[in-house]
Amino acid sequence: MQGAVYIPPQPGLPYLAVVLSADGGSMMCAAPVPSFQEGEKYVKNIIIKLSELGKGLLDR
Repeated sequence: MQGAVYIPPQPGLPYLAVVLSADGGSMMCAAPVPSFQEGEKYVKNIIIKLSELGKGLLDR
């Protein structure tokens, strides 16, 4: 993961932008989160799910 950035586009509507990079490709997703701490949990869940998905694909 290259980084997670806390971006509030509007007052009261925080967003977490996540940039993931693997093998030179990148994926960006944004999700509404109530706080940066909640966002960190969200990012960790994404990373875990992606790594599990990657392992599943490699096992085939």
